Amino acid sequence: MYIREWRRFRRMKMEELAQRSKLAVGTISDIETGKKGYTRASLEMIAQALRTRPGYLLEFDPTQNLVFVVRLNGNSKPD
Repeated sequence: MYIREWRRFRRMKMEELAQRSKLAVGTISDIETGKKGYTRASLEMIAQALRTRPGYLLEFDPTQNLVFVVRLNGNSKPD
């Protein structure tokens, strides 16, 4: 899980994430450290506050140098 990494990537303090996600600071802290599990609802609220998808919080560390390819026009061949 990469919630802390996403929060830091967005340059957001835990208090700001808690306010934006409508969760308690302690809840955010417990989820980030693994002391407490997350619910689908809490993961969705955190993802929305961090402007990402819930699955990305679980699978992708935004601080790593990853390359994403975005296809803008539905064509599979380059122009």
